Amino acid sequence: KWALLFGSIAQCGCNGKPIFRSERDAAVFVLFDASGSTNSALVRQGYLRDLGTIEQLLIRDGGTLRGDVIGSEALNTSTVPIDVTFPYYNQVLSTDKGHAKQISAASSLLKQQADRMLGGDLSSSQTAVMASLEVAGKILNGDQLKGANRKILVIFSDMLEESPRYNFTRERLTEQRIRAIVEAERSGGRLPNLQG
Repeated sequence: KWALLFGSIAQCGCNGKPIFRSERDAAVFVLFDASGSTNSALVRQGYLRDLGTIEQLLIRDGGTLRGDVIGSEALNTSTVPIDVTFPYYNQVLSTDKGHAKQISAASSLLKQQADRMLGGDLSSSQTAVMASLEVAGKILNGDQLKGANRKILVIFSDMLEESPRYNFTRERLTEQRIRAIVEAERSGGRLPNLQG
């Protein structure tokens, strides 16, 4: 009788949220620039090294990591090739051995997905950073991740937008122009909402 009540409380929680969820869990979306200026083994090794830092955060706190490349047509071609969830350690329900096994499986999956995504020929003639931000926003605020306590967007890029929307290599980016671009993106609903 008590076990059934405890199980119901653990599953339902308060206010529709599970009570045995990490208070620090995160939804992380990582974008990797695949343009010609970043197409080198050294840059890709740096991506993987820094992705390891993000992995350590998720091992500690729990959460979901999604990732994709920044290409020339982000809105049309996004496949989100990195999609891994790291479980949080629940002091009531988790066991050390079981949790370590889950973390090991998540880490292995992340390595496979990142190697597959970054190991091929990704070079793109254009970099649609702004469109990729829009994709990130849709994923971070979609049904699966909208309830995360923290939303984190990480961008590995030289941030040189070269797309039909903007071409930073040809524009003179003054403070006024930058403000106008940010305002246009914000008013168009294309900047991600990172509120958790």
